[in-house]
Amino acid sequence: MKKVVSLILALTLVFSCFSFIGCDFLDSLAAEGEEESDLPAAVGKWDLVANEDSAAIYLKIEEDGSVDGMFVTTANIGVDGDIEYSYNFKRDKIEMEYSGVSFLIDCEVDGDFLVVDLSSINPDADPMVLRRHGTDGDVIEYYYDNFDDEVWDYDYTYDGPVFSDLKYTVPEKFTYSNDNSSGIYNTYVLESFLEGKSSDSSSIVISDAVSAFGFSSLTSDSLEAQYEAELGVDVTVDEYDDELTIAGFNAIRIQISFKYSGINIVQVQYLINADGELYTYTLTQPEKAKWIDKFDESVQNIEAIYE
Repeated sequence: MKKVVSLILALTLVFSCFSFIGCDFLDSLAAEGEEESDLPAAVGKWDLVANEDSAAIYLKIEEDGSVDGMFVTTANIGVDGDIEYSYNFKRDKIEMEYSGVSFLIDCEVDGDFLVVDLSSINPDADPMVLRRHGTDGDVIEYYYDNFDDEVWDYDYTYDGPVFSDLKYTVPEKFTYSNDNSSGIYNTYVLESFLEGKSSDSSSIVISDAVSAFGFSSLTSDSLEAQYEAELGVDVTVDEYDDELTIAGFNAIRIQISFKYSGINIVQVQYLINADGELYTYTLTQPEKAKWIDKFDESVQNIEAIYE
């Protein structure tokens, strides 16, 4: 089970797509004199208990279903684009929309505790339990009593090994191409191609890690649509596998084919969700080139680096 050493890592791991925007520090959640029982149970300010002595970070759910709180700035790190979200009181779900993709996150109010089921974002994530602000229930004891677990995930005082990066080595005969790289990805091409001795323009592109928000919702169809939108051509998905494990992390392999500028192209892409960050490795080659096996082998040999 993943353990977390800092607040940012904890929020990135289990709330990677909770990009709360804006911060409201008002503690009053209902008009003065209004009976608390008239409000939906989820309305209120909920603290994330870091450990036995700290409960400073909070999530706030308003009467109109809007979501606010100090998760805003912290959990937004590494997430690009706008996220629209609200709380559906009838269904007890947080509703989120990001880049046209909708997410529903199950919630349950149990007395002074709010249980957030993160499995729709990350199937491996444990439930997040928050405590109603101003109460003193033992969140950690509640967690142990209700879930089959041995470690309180959100105690970020954990001092064990922490994931740092993925180590990847390109296949032999590929070399770094400065002309075809940028600040957000590195490109490798054949040495013989750079030297003008070969017309094989096969390339491997390694993209910088970004937030893995929405990874669990990726499908063959959604990726196909994305590729077609980016390339501006019809794309055929030849192979798709979303049950891979690489370096201990969940991964997707997709192989597509398309025609670009009159040339038949084959592309193999790996997407690896490593501790809430998305690592992408892409081989692009002419149809008759034969680098797929070497590329697959190189990705399978990726190693996780821990500090």
